Amino acid sequence: GGKSNEFSANGDGISGRLIQTVTGWKFSGINFAIDDDNDDQEFLQNIADGGRFVPMKAVYSDGTVRAGQGNITGDIEVSSMNGTAPLT
Repeated sequence: GGKSNEFSANGDGISGRLIQTVTGWKFSGINFAIDDDNDDQEFLQNIADGGRFVPMKAVYSDGTVRAGQGNITGDIEVSSMNGTAPLT
């Protein structure tokens, strides 16, 4: 989350203003580990079907933790061969 900045020129062609838009956060380009024995795919689908914000946390390999409230968008596509699911 945060803000996105955009420059908009004034009519004089010399000056302008900064327009800020609030943006939401999302996990992107991350493959989450999925365990079929624990019914992880069904668990994730139930969260998506619930249609409300839930607590989420991701721990990266370097120990960095990202957390917030959110939900799953788009289709849940699990790779059984890799045991992962790219979620957004």
